[in-house]
Amino acid sequence: MEDGWAYSLLASRRYGDGGYIEGTLYDANSFVAVVEKQISDQHSINFTSIYAQNRRGRGAALTQEVTDLKGRQYNPFWGELNGEIRNSRMRKIEEPIIMLNHYWTISDKTSINTNIGYQFGTSRKHKSR
Repeated sequence: MEDGWAYSLLASRRYGDGGYIEGTLYDANSFVAVVEKQISDQHSINFTSIYAQNRRGRGAALTQEVTDLKGRQYNPFWGELNGEIRNSRMRKIEEPIIMLNHYWTISDKTSINTNIGYQFGTSRKHKSR
């Protein structure tokens, strides 16, 4: 923008009711917001925030014997309960990230980028669906 400010927003969704491995659903959302200020021709400062969460059913490592008997797509972590597909190894992950960045153009051949970031959140077992 003419006053040296720039803004960017992004939202996305990814969903899969089942993957290659039996009982491995995937449900994710993500959001990104970025604000940048061009302070001068040599300096700009940028703040970026990312929020991504997902819920997914996990598969199991299989021995060759199990693969030979049940196939590569077999997953002992899932099954049906009351007509509903359930996975005993559901994970829910929410890990926001925030970053502050400073860009300094010293010359046509030299620039310095200084960044600090922080990631926090949770990764936990989740009730299967």
